[in-house]
Amino acid sequence: MTDDTPFDELRQIVERQRAYAPIREGGTKPQKELGVLQDLLESMRDAGVERYSHPAIAPEDPPDCFGRTAAGQLAAFEVSELVSQEAIELNERTRRELGRRPEITEMVVRQWAGPDFLACLGAILANKDSRTFRGGPYAEIAVVIHTDEPLLVREQCEQWLANHRFGPFRKLTHAYLLYPYQPLVGYPYRSLFGAA
Repeated sequence: MTDDTPFDELRQIVERQRAYAPIREGGTKPQKELGVLQDLLESMRDAGVERYSHPAIAPEDPPDCFGRTAAGQLAAFEVSELVSQEAIELNERTRRELGRRPEITEMVVRQWAGPDFLACLGAILANKDSRTFRGGPYAEIAVVIHTDEPLLVREQCEQWLANHRFGPFRKLTHAYLLYPYQPLVGYPYRSLFGAA
């Protein structure tokens, strides 16, 4: 038995999280994916969009999760993160060298440009479109891409996305970008293609 307080346990959880863009780190991968989907659906409801319900972890991957459309049909969801793997690795190296979690002033942060951002989204979508989905048939197959990249500002991303078209895709019917949490707003989202 330990004498750790809840604050000590929380501190240990935070310490185990990766240093870069860690907001959704913790728990299992399926729990994280379901949490992302639940946040999207809550944001949709807040916006008056009742497109999906009954989110759950899929028993076989892919898909990561499934749910129901407004018409009660089965929908599949793939969840992915837009994050710089290079920044993750550099900051974890810094953590090992320092022997502690780096402070924000000691971290490497990815600088994004429009073409890189759009190419990264396109690569994620193409990868998800190439998958064989189990447990169907699915009326809809949607991808939810979440990000906590520190320098991806929503307003700038919206400008980059304004006239960009993704696809065509053979399997995917919808895609959503879930922005980082904002106080009083929640998790803003954007439809990348398909209905909102």
